[in-house]
Amino acid sequence: MSLSKIPGEKVLSLSYLKGKRILSLSSIGNNQSFLLTLKSLGLNVVYSMDYLDHHAYSKSDIKRIKRLVDLHNIDSIVTTEKDIYSLRFYVDELNAPLYSLAIELSLEETERFEGLLKEKGLI
Repeated sequence: MSLSKIPGEKVLSLSYLKGKRILSLSSIGNNQSFLLTLKSLGLNVVYSMDYLDHHAYSKSDIKRIKRLVDLHNIDSIVTTEKDIYSLRFYVDELNAPLYSLAIELSLEETERFEGLLKEKGLI
């Protein structure tokens, strides 16, 4: 897993955020899972903001985020790859750097997996 700023920009190691005060920000189907992932990676999440899936961020949301960043002395905001696309227009207004968590899936037993798919008639 890694971090990126605006989509398509520089990718950073997760170690960059170790010890920093993080605000978790997400609007996905399972916000709790995203939060637990951040914590399991050793990030210091001091506040979490969750919205319903496919939330359209508004100016009032951005104002609320800014207040929470200041109130909780947030060093960085971490969001999902999906949400960073909606938030990219507000990057300069957030009072803290915004990063997305890039999650990659890799299969260790690809042959076995393909065999299961063939068995089920899926390929």
